[in-house]
Amino acid sequence: MKNIRSPLLLISALMFLPLLAVLPVEGNEPECLTLKDAFAIAQEKSPEIRKARALVLLARGEFAQKDRWISANPEISVSATRGTRATSAEVSVSPGAALRDEQPIDVSPNISSGPQQQPINGYEVELSQELDVAGKGKLHKQIARLEIEKAEAQLFLTRLQVRGEVRTQLATLIMATALAADLERQLNHLRLIKQRMGPGFADQRLGTYVGVVFQNELARADIELRNLLLTKTNARQTLNQMLGKATGNVCEVRSATGMTISMPGLPEEDELVAQARSLSPRLRFVSLNTQQSELGSNLADVAVIPDPTFFLGLGQHSIGARSLAPSIAGPSSEKERTFRFGIRIPIPVFDRKQGAADIARANRESTSADREAIERTLEASIAALRNRYIALSDIVVQLAKLQNPFPSPESLDAPFLTGRVPYSDWFEQYRRAIEIKKQYLDTRLEAARTLGEVEITTGKEIE
Repeated sequence: MKNIRSPLLLISALMFLPLLAVLPVEGNEPECLTLKDAFAIAQEKSPEIRKARALVLLARGEFAQKDRWISANPEISVSATRGTRATSAEVSVSPGAALRDEQPIDVSPNISSGPQQQPINGYEVELSQELDVAGKGKLHKQIARLEIEKAEAQLFLTRLQVRGEVRTQLATLIMATALAADLERQLNHLRLIKQRMGPGFADQRLGTYVGVVFQNELARADIELRNLLLTKTNARQTLNQMLGKATGNVCEVRSATGMTISMPGLPEEDELVAQARSLSPRLRFVSLNTQQSELGSNLADVAVIPDPTFFLGLGQHSIGARSLAPSIAGPSSEKERTFRFGIRIPIPVFDRKQGAADIARANRESTSADREAIERTLEASIAALRNRYIALSDIVVQLAKLQNPFPSPESLDAPFLTGRVPYSDWFEQYRRAIEIKKQYLDTRLEAARTLGEVEITTGKEIE
């Protein structure tokens, strides 16, 4: 008895070894990707979001440059003077002095020493400051502050767009994976049927030509399978680029036609419209654009007003004699100190900001038209998207009920092979089954796209 039980235990152990290989091991679970994980990763890794976040930092830096009490820096100017002054003998004749019995000829004191060269040396220090008297700096600062808000609105819009694209690509990956699995399974089954038909099989309508027709259908199904696999590969590559990592296994794929990406219900239309008016990044962006254009128009009105520059200067100059002979003309050097102050005002002769007012007016008109267009179509767009999403949800429910047709295509295999069911009726059941699955998954994909558009339009993430 012991000899019999030992081999049985050994055989049982060998039979259970393959099962041990597929049992889940704690700590070694395969990496998988959920929709929630993909959203979180995209917020950090998406190149589009990273670029939009950098534009916010750039706008804040530009605002910091304009956020100052005086827009222009003071200027200091230092100059030096060096030169010479030449003096020569002077002789003057006065007839009036002769009538008064005085010396009529006057000779300058340096006539005996000849011409003299006197050095001149000096310096001057000037401090100047340009002042904004028209308030242009304040307007530039307000425009820069609005630029920050625009960049933040663009970042929010980019996040919603990436979120929608992640959902769409993940749904595409799921759709292609599930449908390819079903189509491959059906194709393998039909190839077995083709083998069972044999070379001399004849259909009650097509005769022996049924083999050619059947082979063409198999080739067409194989091409469709290859296209689905290509779509699957492209969706995975797109996800890898958006997330900055390999997507690995997709946790949402539960079965050949199963899909766990949710189709949440939408709020009422009035609630969506109210959310869009306060949260829509597109509406906020065009509204900020309109405010910027109005400030730009105000800036164009004062741009022609010149900015005066006030200056203050201090200087000193010295003049000294340079001669070998003794000087009898007074002191050997002279010094003078100067103090200058004033204002410089540019004269708008050549640059008069020609056309600035017209450009600002046109920009304001354009941005106002953009805002009015979005506001006018906001309610209609939300209503159309909501109705579309609800219709797609209803279609998904109806298609889900048709996933298991009766009679099943496989139940007609035997009647077809025995000649009781014609080829056209038999193969139509297979074609209809795969078309229903394809339409079901395509509708789920379209619903995912529509949900992303609803989020972008309303500015609210819908879970």
